[in-house]
Amino acid sequence: MKLHHTTAVQASPAEVWQFLQDTRAVVACLPGAELTDELENDRYGGVLHIAIGPLKMNYNGEVDVLRRDAEARELEFAASGRDRRGGGSVRADVRVGVANAGNGTSQLESVTDLQLTGRIAALGRGVQDVSNTMFTDFSRRLADRIATGTAEAGEVRAATAAAVSQQREPAQASTAPVADQALVSSEIKLTRLVVSVARQRLADMFARWSEKLRP
Repeated sequence: MKLHHTTAVQASPAEVWQFLQDTRAVVACLPGAELTDELENDRYGGVLHIAIGPLKMNYNGEVDVLRRDAEARELEFAASGRDRRGGGSVRADVRVGVANAGNGTSQLESVTDLQLTGRIAALGRGVQDVSNTMFTDFSRRLADRIATGTAEAGEVRAATAAAVSQQREPAQASTAPVADQALVSSEIKLTRLVVSVARQRLADMFARWSEKLRP
């Protein structure tokens, strides 16, 4: 079963690609999927829960990242698992690609080759509808998570810049009055000095006149 979905993302291709490097976050966007163990060589243990009407399937399996192409901005991974009750198996080969959509936005494309065996495979058309809904939700959640993360990062940067600016402004504001006070103080001292000198000179002058006027 081949599933193909395309979703617009309000983030740049570089930001989308950076998010795709977090395998745990990517897998968490798939409804019912959860990573439980980190194995070696970019492999992870996990579980997948699927419900189709009254039929509920729980799979234990692995996610294996097959390719990370930074230049093409493509990620490929395979997810496989077996039903805990022995009712069949599931395997999904997924390729996620990022394209530049212009104006700081991206186009996220996911192509999935889904293979099912056992009880769930016998449901026919219902399986295809549910699977299509799952991977539609996967693409939408992936786009939302990336856009939200990018917006939050921008808000953090803006808040940090504002905090730094506020810290600087009080310092600048406080230095200005200090400088003004120092200037005023210097002017007062200079004025007092001039008055003192003038008084002394006047006193000397009056003293000389007194001596000249004495009989």
